[in-house]
Amino acid sequence: MIGGISHAVVLMQARDALDFTPQATVPAASNTPPELLATARDAVRRGQPVVHRPTESRAVIASPVMTDSRMHGVVVIATEQHDEPDCVAAIEQLRSGCTWLGMLIQRETESAKHYLATMLEMAAMFLESRQAQQDDPADPVVTRLIDALQDHMGTDASTLLKQIHDTVHHARGLESGSSTARGPAARGDELSDCLSSALEKNRFVLHYQPKVNLATGRIACMEALLRLEHPRHGLLPAYRFLPAAEQQGLMQDIDDWVLRSACRQLQSWQENGHENLSVAVNLSATGFMQPHLVRQLLGVTCGHGIRPDNLEIEVTESTLMDNIDTTAGVIRALRETGIRISVDDFGTGYSSLNYLQRFAVSSIKIDRSFVQQITTDTDIATIVRGIIAMAHAARLGVIAEGVETAAQLAFLRRLQCDQFQGYLFSKPLAADAAGRLLALEATRGSLLDSAEQAS
Repeated sequence: MIGGISHAVVLMQARDALDFTPQATVPAASNTPPELLATARDAVRRGQPVVHRPTESRAVIASPVMTDSRMHGVVVIATEQHDEPDCVAAIEQLRSGCTWLGMLIQRETESAKHYLATMLEMAAMFLESRQAQQDDPADPVVTRLIDALQDHMGTDASTLLKQIHDTVHHARGLESGSSTARGPAARGDELSDCLSSALEKNRFVLHYQPKVNLATGRIACMEALLRLEHPRHGLLPAYRFLPAAEQQGLMQDIDDWVLRSACRQLQSWQENGHENLSVAVNLSATGFMQPHLVRQLLGVTCGHGIRPDNLEIEVTESTLMDNIDTTAGVIRALRETGIRISVDDFGTGYSSLNYLQRFAVSSIKIDRSFVQQITTDTDIATIVRGIIAMAHAARLGVIAEGVETAAQLAFLRRLQCDQFQGYLFSKPLAADAAGRLLALEATRGSLLDSAEQAS
């Protein structure tokens, strides 16, 4: 993840020892250059990352591995960094990796349990990937960090993997069962009556919120968000009525309506010149597990003249984990057609990049609760850095939802987050307003640049 590395070494404090000794090197089994050892000693002495420049184009960067006030070791790299921004970025990446490694070592710390579980799952992904594949695609420095952790803890990969999963289970306090919606549900006969006739009376409506692409700065996808026009209470968001709809057995019909309406709208936008635009549709657990899902999706896309790869299906972590074997088969079948799968609200449930890699999903959406704290909470910022880095190593795209400030956007851009979604760009809009936003972007250029300038 850090480019241009010529040498790297992980120095850890052995049990019952005072000195820090090399545990892993890049290149493997090489002698550590004296300049790296000197920089490592400086970082240990100061208790913070340091950078030395032996030459104008070469930087040696060291970062301590610490939890609270305890130092476990130090990681030092030599890299070709020709300008200051690249050097600063490398320091941040190394600091994040060392924080992550420190949390793994201090894995029983009570105050870090929630964050720790996410980081442990990411370690598990690499360990299980290594066991399953001869050719490990992981970054060599990350690989060496994992190796150093195994050596430091005095255990093999299988045992460490079991420890990780046990700790995650304890940290998460996972309970059986899942819900298809977040937040309190609207209840009562009044809502039930409204829902029972909602399709017949055209009370459902879709609003659309853009996802902005990092590479182009433009809208890549419109997420379709379901609303209910209640005769007394006005426009209700999905979490207010979906639990009641599920109880009434309406979810499959609602999913079908959402899918067809969103594809019809996408067809209209593409005919108006937005040929590369995609649409994202949220499917309930009921809809995702219905037996003819692949045939249904292909029928709808073909019927509206849109390519399967212009359709993205969003599902929650809990939906994926309810029936792992069946879910994995459905996703593989969908991916073969070109349809993309995105995991919504990542970080609030199982948070297992390992499982998501097995499922062959296309991308993850970092939950807004994380994004909203990345500029105010250093622990959250570290977690988000780790999620993005590990997701990219697993060849998963990353979407950040709930982006509301320029500072959040700048942070995510530095980490090469693939897409952004949130009020900084646009609130969810009715179809005609969303169409005007697309037309405006076509004439004025990058929505990403516009958001930064406006802020």
